[in-house]
Formats: sequence, C-alpha cells, structure tokens
Amino acid sequence: MKQNKILYETKHLSMFETEKGFVYAQRRTINSIAALCFKVVDNKRYFLIRYQPLPEIEEKQKWDDCYACPITGSIEENETPDESMIREVYEEGGIKITQENIVSKHCCIATTQMNEKVFCYLINTTDLDEEIPTNDGTIFESVSYNKWVSENEILTILKNDITLSTLSICFNLIKD
Repeated sequence: MKQNKILYETKHLSMFETEKGFVYAQRRTINSIAALCFKVVDNKRYFLIRYQPLPEIEEKQKWDDCYACPITGSIEENETPDESMIREVYEEGGIKITQENIVSKHCCIATTQMNEKVFCYLINTTDLDEEIPTNDGTIFESVSYNKWVSENEILTILKNDITLSTLSICFNLIKD
C-alpha cells in the first residue's frame, strides 16, 4: 500500500493527503474513547457531565469556555479501548471501574475528515466511591470540571446546549 503524503505534523496531530487528493487529519494515537457515567440514587439516574474546552467553534468566546461532554481520551499504544476507558474514567472522573460496569458500548467514526474511531461507553457507577480526579496535568484539563446532572437536566443539555456529539451517542446507549 502506498504511503500517504504528510502535509503537516505536530506532537498530537498530522495532516495527510492520499494519492487521490483526499486530505484528512490523524491524531497521534488515532482512536479514542468517550464514556458517560451514571449512577442511580433513590431510583433516579444521574449522569456525570465533563465540561471541557472544545475546538475553536463560532460560539466560543474565550479559550477556556467549557462545553458538555462525556469523559474522553486517547487510546494509548498497546491499550485496548476498554482499558483506555477504565483509565480515563479514573483520571478524569475519579471513579475506579472494571469491565463489569460497562452497560453498553458502540463504535463510531469521529468525522469524514479524520480516520479516528471513537469507542463510546455507557458506564454504571452506582455505589462506587469517587475520588478527586487526577487529570493529566495539561492546561486543557486544568480548566475542565465535572458535574452530576439529573436525567431531565441531561435531556435539556442535549436539546439546548452545544455538546460534543459523543455525549448524545453515549446517552442513547440507554436501552430501557
């Protein structure tokens, strides 16, 4: 197979052009995870929303404007999607989980302009202990924060707010 031409490269992202002229972006680790955690309290579901800065979109007023997301992260080399999700839920959510907490999962393509697959998860964290998230030390994660919201609140967020598309995908993994 012919190697695609590198147009631009940074530590985290590269731009390629195929022999047919198609240009696409590729993350360093290519694939990622998105995990929406929920817990049941008094027979009501609450969801952990991760508010973090998103790319430069028209509505963004300042660099650290945060938008509703699930927990997200890159799948590192030699890591399975499930292993990455477990690591990221602990790093960004402060919750230690196992594969047994996975309620449902789905894989999607991030966009037609990238070759990234996103592995989306719905995670039950009912009765699990929460710690202060460790994060990865980047400026990006230093301004991110978490908030538990009710089912009605997440429906309002999905209906009215700008969100990362994987938040909808993860929420729609609810089967009941």
